[in-house]
Amino acid sequence: MKEPELKAALVQQHTLSSKLLPGLWLLVLLLSAYMPKTIGAVPAVFGLTGLWIYFKDGGWKDVSRLFGGRFRLLGFSVVLFLLYMGLSNVFTHFPEAAVKRTVGLLIIFVLSVISLMLVTRFDVSVSRAFLPWVPLAVFLGILFNIVESFLGYPLYALNLDSHDSIGAYLVNRSVSVLMLMAVPSLLIIRAVFDGVNAKALQAIFILSLLLLIQQSASETAKVAVVVIAVSTLLLRVLGPLFLRFCGICIVIGMLAAPFAAPPAYQYVAKDIDQSSLFGATGAHGAQRLEIYDFVARYSMNKPILGHGLDAAREIKDFDSKGKFMQESQISHPHNFALQLWLELGLIGVLLAGFFIQSLLASLGKRESLSLSYFSVFLIGLCAYSFSYGLWQAWMIAAIVVAVMLLRMISRAYPDANTRREQQPDAYADQAKINGA
Repeated sequence: MKEPELKAALVQQHTLSSKLLPGLWLLVLLLSAYMPKTIGAVPAVFGLTGLWIYFKDGGWKDVSRLFGGRFRLLGFSVVLFLLYMGLSNVFTHFPEAAVKRTVGLLIIFVLSVISLMLVTRFDVSVSRAFLPWVPLAVFLGILFNIVESFLGYPLYALNLDSHDSIGAYLVNRSVSVLMLMAVPSLLIIRAVFDGVNAKALQAIFILSLLLLIQQSASETAKVAVVVIAVSTLLLRVLGPLFLRFCGICIVIGMLAAPFAAPPAYQYVAKDIDQSSLFGATGAHGAQRLEIYDFVARYSMNKPILGHGLDAAREIKDFDSKGKFMQESQISHPHNFALQLWLELGLIGVLLAGFFIQSLLASLGKRESLSLSYFSVFLIGLCAYSFSYGLWQAWMIAAIVVAVMLLRMISRAYPDANTRREQQPDAYADQAKINGA
């Protein structure tokens, strides 16, 4: 391709998305490093603005890109789960809470889908101008949290005598968001920089993140680091076979969860409470096992259909032993499998298992991108297994944003190992795909 033609292909008409959303997204990423729930606004901002863009430009055909090809089975699994989620409102004992949660989740889903479609409308030149700033924003967030963790109080409290302190739950949320944002950030660094520079910057980035995780009280993050490290090695050695194996193991674990939780609490909780990592240092390992115990036993009262969405918040008579968990009421079970058993029963567990299998089967063939998507999946899996509830909007949004970034990267850098100057034809072809 001649230089004038290449230049013409790269310079596109600026739309509202190319002018507004990249800067707004970057701002929200910066804010989310300090206020993790802020990231929940990203799909809403992208989605609501995207509604206008799609109605204006008639771009709804992009829906097929999300649910076509290798994503067809994944889209089908999502639709099935959403339909059953809505149907579960018919037999719940807590209809008001269930309907409210269902409406909220459907809004999040719709806005997330629109946001993922909107990413495909970003022209390559805008994406390449925006993406290199993402690692910088995430790195600043990591440094910001490291400084606060050492100081023990928030930076907005400028006086050294301030009595304000940072809640562990807030730090843990920041760590979760930053871990998710770190995955695409490392891929961007690899795509933008050459050889030694890329490796050096990635090493600095990873070491800073590990320092933050070490300083935080997030045992889940520490487990996630080990899981990702081991899984990365196995994925490189075994390839797609390892993904299928992971899917089978996860589904088996989900099915076994309510039967394994009571004996785990009975025989392991005391040792967990005295362990240096999960108990003695103030962690909640034994408390989690006690929650798993009484949630598992309660879920067996309605094992097929479950008790309905958000049932954990409404149930007042959990049979807690009161040894590590004095309260008998919880907001969520701190384990996605037990939450599914409690709220949606065996049918919900099977549909969620179908979704996980479809998700792992849909990962791309490019090794670096496949590994990145898998890492996002593992971070979410660890967070949902030990820390957060399935329906927390900020966590769902953080995962969606990580996926959005990865989709942008795959379009802006068709070959993550090659810089723009070395592949003008591929760059121009990608620009044509985006509507040049």
